[in-house]
Amino acid sequence: MTRGYIHVTNPAGQGPAGVQGPTGPAGSSGISTTASASYWSNQTQGPFTANSVQAMTLNNTDWQQGMILQNSSQIKMTAAGKYNIMFSAQIEQQQSSGIVNIWLRKNGTDVPDSNTRVNIAASSPYVVAAWNFFVNSSINDYYEIMWSSSSANTILESATYNTFPKIPSVILTVNQVG
Repeated sequence: MTRGYIHVTNPAGQGPAGVQGPTGPAGSSGISTTASASYWSNQTQGPFTANSVQAMTLNNTDWQQGMILQNSSQIKMTAAGKYNIMFSAQIEQQQSSGIVNIWLRKNGTDVPDSNTRVNIAASSPYVVAAWNFFVNSSINDYYEIMWSSSSANTILESATYNTFPKIPSVILTVNQVG
């Protein structure tokens, strides 16, 4: 005896609709985290009068997307978001010793609780200051890294050596993180 079966389909090739499944999770918030920039300076900055306040300046751009370098020191954000502003500065104490203060300024106003003090001894005249600031930025906010020294003999040094790459006085990078 041969057994067989018959397969029947509906003419449209589809069966009846099934039960709707549960609602999926919400999509992303739409925040783009593609804004970033890399800036640096190949110019020595200072010396300045003791205790004067200066912005760290930048004269080279590797790239910038979602922000603009203006007035050689101001990083202007073109979109609101959370940003990580990172810098390093090659500090040299040319004579004696000095205390250097470095802090963040937003839209021309010093950011509270953002200062760090670095003591540079005459016997160890080179220090690299490097840290980062996380900020909540609105569109068109701008940020600067400010510095001041108790000594008129402090510089942010850019140096050239025969056997090593040149040292920038300041390197600054920014990445949008949210």
